[in-house]
Amino acid sequence: MIQRIQSLFLLGVLLLMFLFLLLPLGAFSSDNTDVYLLFHHGLIKYFTAGKVAVYYNYALSILSILNIFLTIITILSFRNRLFQIKLCGIIFFLLVVIAGSELWQFIQTAKSFSHYTLKIAFFFPWISMLLVLLARRFIRKDEELVRSADRIR
Repeated sequence: MIQRIQSLFLLGVLLLMFLFLLLPLGAFSSDNTDVYLLFHHGLIKYFTAGKVAVYYNYALSILSILNIFLTIITILSFRNRLFQIKLCGIIFFLLVVIAGSELWQFIQTAKSFSHYTLKIAFFFPWISMLLVLLARRFIRKDEELVRSADRIR
């Protein structure tokens, strides 16, 4: 059921992780005019003639796409709340791995440049972790409510 608050939290996770795949995580520059953008899949160098990839990191992309699919499965399995709770735990673990990986990737890349800035997409996995915890809490509340109603009968 989409009208439940936990479904809205999970939709927020879905939206944030989809935007995480599209937007840059950070921007880097040296003393010259070249601009480098860090995406989930690697570092891209932008210059006047075009763009070229400096390096690729597809592990973060695969984890993000897996996280999106698990979030969709979690939203659609609203009839099985215990399964939803387990999936929320798996999604949270994946988000911790994604956030740690992006932080490590950003720090390692920042060592090579003199100027760097964080972009808003850098914080999307961190916000998603909070949303998953809230969704899990409300799913657990629903399950407790159903169990207490079963005990009354």
